[in-house]
Amino acid sequence: MRAENWERSQTEVAGWPVTVTAYRIGDKYITEIASTDSGACVARGIAESADESRKGAFETASRRLERTRHFDLTIGG
Repeated sequence: MRAENWERSQTEVAGWPVTVTAYRIGDKYITEIASTDSGACVARGIAESADESRKGAFETASRRLERTRHFDLTIGG
């Protein structure tokens, strides 16, 4: 099997820039949300419909990224 209906976009979740990749393999829809800076996968949703997959991935990503702290990295100050 191969990925079909592949899409990639960038957005912001809980103040963090993320890359959203969505595609279909067979009868399953998959949405992956990754950190734009590091490329690390933050959340993945797998469901019978594209909307359910997207909703699940965004709920998980929001919950995880809201708990992540931001640090001000001022050098030499």
